[in-house]
Amino acid sequence: MSQSETGSAKDVELLRDGWGRLKFLSLGAWWPLRLTKAQKALDEMLGWSGNSEIDLYPYVRELFTNMFGYPKDHIHLIEKGSQGKVPDLSLVSADVSPSGNTYWVVGEVKKERGVFRSGDYRKEQWEKQLKNYVSADTAYTLFIDPTTIVVLRPDGSEIEVVELDKHSVAELLSPMAENSLAPLRYENSVEDHRTHRVSQHP
Repeated sequence: MSQSETGSAKDVELLRDGWGRLKFLSLGAWWPLRLTKAQKALDEMLGWSGNSEIDLYPYVRELFTNMFGYPKDHIHLIEKGSQGKVPDLSLVSADVSPSGNTYWVVGEVKKERGVFRSGDYRKEQWEKQLKNYVSADTAYTLFIDPTTIVVLRPDGSEIEVVELDKHSVAELLSPMAENSLAPLRYENSVEDHRTHRVSQHP
């Protein structure tokens, strides 16, 4: 592929991401500006020691804002008293109004550290809660605790279990890393990119 096809060779590369799909990764402007804030947000969530799930939500919001690049109005977290009725976390894609009820990612959040590293517990929570929030618009579903993010397909099959405390932000956002979470970035939520990406799932 020539430089004229990709733009600046310094700023844009064609890479295979952590989930096995080819994608364009824009490196030039985003990376140095976000990396410090992203690492801070990750460190703060890893260090969270509160007592209630609701208290963890602001840390989850900061993670998706500063690490994955979402505007805050595209991150919906449930309010006290709504547990069990709607997803704990819902992410609005870049091509949809945040005031609507269309979400490309839905997630279940638990306050217990590392609880989603148990396969049996994940299966239980999928059947009990997370599968009930999947819609035709869902591209990914997530299990999140203070030290773990599990990425699943809309049918409940797992893509990866990522132990956040074992990786830096640079590793987590690198499309080439084995435990990459790069496909969850806000810029990857646009409909035409999402359709191509989901179609690549086995």
